[in-house]
Amino acid sequence: EMPIDELTTVQLSGKCYLHGWISHQFEGQCDHRYQLIAEARRFSSFLLVTGSITASQIFEPNDAIIVQNNDEVILPLILGTFPLSDEFDDLISSLSPEQQRFARSARDAQTESCLFCVGFVEIRPQIEELLGLPANSLTKEIKLTERLISLFVDYQIPPDMLAYDGPEDSSPKVKISLVKENVVHALDIAKDSLAAGVDVFRDDDSDTVISADLTDNISREQLPRRPSMIRQSSLDNYSRRPSQYSLFPDMICDQGSEYLLFC
Repeated sequence: EMPIDELTTVQLSGKCYLHGWISHQFEGQCDHRYQLIAEARRFSSFLLVTGSITASQIFEPNDAIIVQNNDEVILPLILGTFPLSDEFDDLISSLSPEQQRFARSARDAQTESCLFCVGFVEIRPQIEELLGLPANSLTKEIKLTERLISLFVDYQIPPDMLAYDGPEDSSPKVKISLVKENVVHALDIAKDSLAAGVDVFRDDDSDTVISADLTDNISREQLPRRPSMIRQSSLDNYSRRPSQYSLFPDMICDQGSEYLLFC
């Protein structure tokens, strides 16, 4: 389970991998620097979630980022070492009983959630589930998928405005065509917002206004973006191309997810 807020908990399914690693360091040797690198292929996208395991079945997320279309994310890992139990007892043996109790409580707090976890959630299957489309129906709809991601991430468009709401027995082509019509209407709304709020969508690096053909040739670079809503505390020193933070709970379902555990 992955809690997102006080009222929302996501059930993660899929494969789980547990990795163990021993770091040897000798006297006079410089500290090694380790990085978590994630890269997406062309026309593919996934949600990368980092956090820790706080209980046997609880994955506590700290940060999340969308990786898509040849993006490369480099996250520096800040690692810490803890002395073994015997070594720790030797270190605090000269302290007073009160200080020993305080040191043990501080150690327990540090080691309580030290199991690092990385989760990967494929976005395309979640969009299909969210919009009421059959499985794998967006596999060849690359342009439509990119438009949907842009509307969810850049404009925070509610899924109800884009979802299929017709008869359940309709063919996949009919469902896809209706979703495409909803996307065009949502893009028209975004275009009207651009015309009405020039100051909001002004380029930060220049005095020119960003414009785009929102109905025919749309891309993430062309569309103006809203300020992100995700916390950026732990990912300030990361590197990627291009940069974008996002975490949208509506698109995380209970399928197509994998997560790794590091201890």
